[in-house]
Amino acid sequence: MNITPKILSASVLVLLSSTQLCKAENFVATVTLEGITKSLTFDTFGAAIDAASHPEQYKDLFPGVNSTVGAVGTLDFKGVPIEFNKISADTVTIKIPNIDVNETITIDNAANLSDKAINKQISTKVSDLIRSNNASINKELALVDSADPLGGNPSSIMGIMVENAYLLGTNDDWDTGASKKSSTENRFDGGARYGHYSLQGKAVDSLTFPFSYTFKMNDRQQLIVSVPFTYLNTQNAASYDGGAGFAYKHRITDHWVLTPAVAYGFRGSFDLADVGHIASGTITSKYTFDLDSLDPNSYKLSIGNMAGYYTTLPYAVDGYSVDPNLESYIFKNGLILSKNVSNNFLGKTLNVAANFTDTEYFGSPFFVDQYNELGVSVKTFNDNHWFSAFGFNANYLFSATGKNVEGYRIGLTYQF
Repeated sequence: MNITPKILSASVLVLLSSTQLCKAENFVATVTLEGITKSLTFDTFGAAIDAASHPEQYKDLFPGVNSTVGAVGTLDFKGVPIEFNKISADTVTIKIPNIDVNETITIDNAANLSDKAINKQISTKVSDLIRSNNASINKELALVDSADPLGGNPSSIMGIMVENAYLLGTNDDWDTGASKKSSTENRFDGGARYGHYSLQGKAVDSLTFPFSYTFKMNDRQQLIVSVPFTYLNTQNAASYDGGAGFAYKHRITDHWVLTPAVAYGFRGSFDLADVGHIASGTITSKYTFDLDSLDPNSYKLSIGNMAGYYTTLPYAVDGYSVDPNLESYIFKNGLILSKNVSNNFLGKTLNVAANFTDTEYFGSPFFVDQYNELGVSVKTFNDNHWFSAFGFNANYLFSATGKNVEGYRIGLTYQF
């Protein structure tokens, strides 16, 4: 068997092309053949597929080698190793130690098949093996990967949905204390949030557009429909989030606002071959104290408490039904200290606030399951103007668990 184009297509990159459902940031494969060890690194799934389609470009890495028999190696998916050993032209062993998988793949009637046909059958069998263990692999990835796309860290789809739900429940017409009676006109809210995170050495940038429309039933009850969208860049690989949510906001008393909500979110990435979707149910409470007096311009201290249940949903890919089966009970609690510092700032009231939040995940284990945020915000508002509010906010994020997790987020918001 000639080494071109067999080494990568029949060993390492067979695995790369068959593990599409694993969540990966960088694709790294280490191959040893006849005493020569080489590492191959790919930033995106597309680059890995290109390498699998054109393995001849790597033949110079193994000079003088004429056969792939005896090739051993490891494919590293963000801490989950997939080991292989090509015992013969038609037999490969696959091991995934983290989930106790140890399989030998042998092609029947190989003597009557071409090398191309053998490689194709090996690829299919490896694909079946990986997909049949997809749920276990996803659980392991969530545990070992600091930037897991589904859950835990602030850049995951769960993390972004948690942030959207908390802000939806703690930002309202009454948060500035300007009046006890808000406008009953419907309202559109928009904005943009940029986040940059360093998660145990992995860099993630996110850009979120949290659009929503509020139907005001009366001066104390509102129905809110939200349609957020997020773009992410993880180690030079792009991902996209979308979804929809529905919330009911009720001002129980002049000081207490309660917001139950349901939401759906999905994530997809051509670069990482990521796919997944999540459903959630949350309830957010916000209680505001007048620290000085009943004057709407006095200092206000608000306590925000959110509890939510988040679970991944099954999905089908190429005829396979996949259920990551990740779920979490998430609690986000915070304090907001605010004050109206001017009643005539460009014709609007100017409000300044400082906030602190703590986010905790319970349920399926995640590599990042806790983080805190410190932030400030500035908001102008005027209920009688068509452009009723405009705001700026900035937050610094860190983890109290001792893991190297930090980042920042800045955002702009507006209402009309």
